[in-house]
Amino acid sequence: LAIVGGVICALQSVPAAVYNAQHKGVSSSAVVFPQSLGIWVASTSIYLLYASFAKLAGWSVPHSVIRPAFISGIIWCLGFAFMIGTISRLGYSIGYTLGAVGPIMVSSLLSVFVFREIRGRKQLTLYAMALAFQVTGTGMIASFGPSQR
Repeated sequence: LAIVGGVICALQSVPAAVYNAQHKGVSSSAVVFPQSLGIWVASTSIYLLYASFAKLAGWSVPHSVIRPAFISGIIWCLGFAFMIGTISRLGYSIGYTLGAVGPIMVSSLLSVFVFREIRGRKQLTLYAMALAFQVTGTGMIASFGPSQR
């Protein structure tokens, strides 16, 4: 399931990048609204189908989880808009790498320093090594990767 989720997540910006490459005169953000609307319609439909089925089956549906899900969707849309802008300015190899790895680095640093989820000398050493590899790899891609300007 994680592999399928990773593949789907990695492929979600390909149609936008192809569209932007084929339509040079159009703003790079032109793809954000249609893709975000499609994701919203699909996820809302799935939730409504589930809620309808649960009501017919007599199950309780926790509606309180919807608000945080919509707020996180708004944050995702903003991040997607910035990532598409970055890809159109820096090229796919650099823009996608920074747009995908940057948020992971921020969340992992928050995990260590704010929430203290990683503790102990061994775990922190492994984390530091992984972060160093990630920063090195991202820096190498950004420095030596082909730009598609």
